[in-house]
Amino acid sequence: MATRATYKIGRTVYYCHWDGYREGAAIRFAKMVAALTVACEREHDGIEDRRGGFEYAFIRGNMDAEPTQSHDAHGDTEYRYTLEVMKDGLALMTVAWRTPGNVWQSDCVMELGHWLIDQREGYVRMVQRLKAQNPEHYADVDPVAEAFEQIPPMVRADFALYGGAIRHEYATAAEAEKIAAHNEKQAARYTADNPNKNDAAERARIWREALSPKGWATAETATA
Repeated sequence: MATRATYKIGRTVYYCHWDGYREGAAIRFAKMVAALTVACEREHDGIEDRRGGFEYAFIRGNMDAEPTQSHDAHGDTEYRYTLEVMKDGLALMTVAWRTPGNVWQSDCVMELGHWLIDQREGYVRMVQRLKAQNPEHYADVDPVAEAFEQIPPMVRADFALYGGAIRHEYATAAEAEKIAAHNEKQAARYTADNPNKNDAAERARIWREALSPKGWATAETATA
């Protein structure tokens, strides 16, 4: 549907004409993460070298995204999404929507992964409503399966750096599984005295930890 919205990622703002409601926007941000972190066995760390961070990944994943000047550049938008990426890679989402009185109101800031979980649950409820309204058309649609297909599980891998700092990296669970497996294979190839063995094993451990039942992104269940 033609729900217009703008998306500010870092310093760049995009305008999209369609599907700007929250669940539709979540699909766009999920595509952004999928375009950002892609497994690649040719790379040392198992991740394809893609530059530009979330700002470039958004347009790679959403080919209809049009660069624009600011949230205010389009007078017909109903939603404004702002993704602030911290120096350590943590991504924080803020959503603003236009009220019937033409006043912009904002949600509280929320970490991207948790926001996507909330929107997936909202997507389930949306499909359930559509199914109730038009049971024949949606007879074969499983709301939960559809939600997980459109907004797949994400993980956030937290890497400890020197001096106690943390670097956060996002990926779909599917790509994280491939990255972890690649690093495990890398670790197995090195001899015990090769420092690369421990480095690869540590990368694999971190990605596996993100994928484990204790991880925040893959342990959730959609609202049935």
